[in-house]
Parts: sequence; C-alpha cells; structure tokens
Amino acid sequence: MSVNTIIIFAPIRYILKKYCKYKTCSVLTFFLIYNFSPFFVALRQILALSIILWGVIWIIEDRKYKWTVFVSLSVIAWFMHTTAAIVAALFLFAYFIPIRLRIISIAAISVSAIIGVILGKFNVLDTFGFIASYDLNVIERISLYLENQELKDSLSLNIVLRTSVIALLVFCFLDDKQINHWFSKIYLLGVILFNLFCSVPMVNRMIMANTLFVIFVFPWLLENKYSPQRNRLLKILLLVVILYFTRSYILTNTYYDLKSEQRMNPYYFFFEDYHNHPSILYFK
Repeated sequence: MSVNTIIIFAPIRYILKKYCKYKTCSVLTFFLIYNFSPFFVALRQILALSIILWGVIWIIEDRKYKWTVFVSLSVIAWFMHTTAAIVAALFLFAYFIPIRLRIISIAAISVSAIIGVILGKFNVLDTFGFIASYDLNVIERISLYLENQELKDSLSLNIVLRTSVIALLVFCFLDDKQINHWFSKIYLLGVILFNLFCSVPMVNRMIMANTLFVIFVFPWLLENKYSPQRNRLLKILLLVVILYFTRSYILTNTYYDLKSEQRMNPYYFFFEDYHNHPSILYFK
C-alpha cells in the first residue's frame, strides 16, 4: 500500500512543488473541495491517471520526445485501466483549444450547469444506458453505475452548484495567462462535463482526472496581485468557501450511513478487526 501511495502521489507532488507557490492551500483544496474518495477505492484508475500525469509533465516542460512519451504513457495507462483512453483524449483536447477571453470560460460554466439540470429532467440517463448496453471496454463498469439507484438519488442540484461556484471563482480571478494555461483548461473541461452530465451516477468518477487540476489552479488565486477592492472581495469569498466546505467535510465524516450501498465508510486501522465492519456485515 505504501508503494502504491508513493507511485500515485509522485507526479502530483512534482507538479505542486514546481507549479504551485502555496502548497498548503493545494492540500486543503484536495481534501475540502476535490472529491478524493476514488483515491481509496479506484486504485487501478488512479494508478493509470498518475502515469498519464507524467506525460503531462513531459509536455508542459517541453522535454524531448514529449508527444511520443505522452502517447506511450497513455497506452501503458490504458493497460492499467481503460478509462485512460478517455483521460488522454480529454487532456489533448484541452491542450489544443485556446481560451482567449475570460467571458468564454465563465459562460461555458454557467450555460453547462443550466443545460445539465435541464437534461436531468428529460432522463438523459436512458441514452447512457443504451451506450452501455454495447459493453465497450472504454466504458468499463458504466452500466453498473447507471443501475445503482442510490447513486442516482445522491446527486443533487446542490452538488452542481458547489462545483460551478468554485470554478466561477477561479476563472473570475485568474489572470488571462493562467486562464489559457493547460492546467486551467483541463479543469474547465472537467467542470463543463460534470455540469452537463450531473444526473449521471458516478460522473465524478468519470471526470475525476480533469477535476483533480483544481488543486493546482485554485491556489493560483493567492499568487496574483489585485486591486484593494478585488483583493478584499477575494478574501471574503475564500473565507466563505473554506468555512462552507470545512463544515461539509465534517458533516460527511461524522454523519454517515453504515448501511449505504456505496459503502464509503471510514477505514479501520491495520490493527483493528475488520471482519465485523458494517460494509461486510450488511452486504454479504
């Protein structure tokens, strides 16, 4: 497990060390804002993501044979988890699409959130069920997610609004160069996809590679220089965000349902007896 953790977080640590000035803020963002639960349960998918992140590093630093390395690492990641093909494609799409105006990113976030809520009212899940019926490798296990009624019920407008509010805060205060940065565009694409398909169960699992980049771009807000008025406004908004997500984090880890089908219960320590854990007792 220790080796697995080192492999997973090595590229993330590298990016934080080199591209984020306020690393503590990145760590807080990971736990408070980002949905980090897949790091405990989707180990193959996370390992595949960590491999692709090294390819991202190769490109962003313009190293020799960068595209060959990125493609090669993406293929290796695909053997680890088939969703790597989608992740690599989305990352490349974000790389080649420029964002020259701030209003474009803000409009994309707002419009996608509205469209996503509307699509949810028209049973867009039926379309995904049709696609999943073809049993394609690239959408591994998606049909299982679509059939999970509890996962459907857990999605709400509140979750969509939280994701969109954070993204709007980021893109309202980043400077033009940062908005057009590859990291920002990857994150933006993830937010848009999440908004559009917010009614799809486990959508977080599908685009978690993109939304992971919030831990890199959110701390950039603290690096920029603003006018006194904008600086004061940003501090107030950041305080509200931190307080809200801290409260949410505490409640999530305090009032959890031991009989939930998602079985996202607190882990036991290695010296504790796991045989009587609720996730085992109720789902034998």
